[in-house]
Amino acid sequence: MTPKLKDLMEALQIILNRAKNHPAFDEQIFDDRDMDALIKFGGDVCDWTLTAIEADDALKGIKK
Repeated sequence: MTPKLKDLMEALQIILNRAKNHPAFDEQIFDDRDMDALIKFGGDVCDWTLTAIEADDALKGIKK
């Protein structure tokens, strides 16, 4: 793993942790990847949960 890739993965992990620890983060929507629920809730729930989903998906994509 290159140093730049390691830095990128560390940054994504920090973003994921920050999003998952935000009060507006919704664990169930995150686990289900329920985009309809995200649209329904909107606002901070959508923003923080979607940020966590995107960071998690990116990390999983790198690890493949």
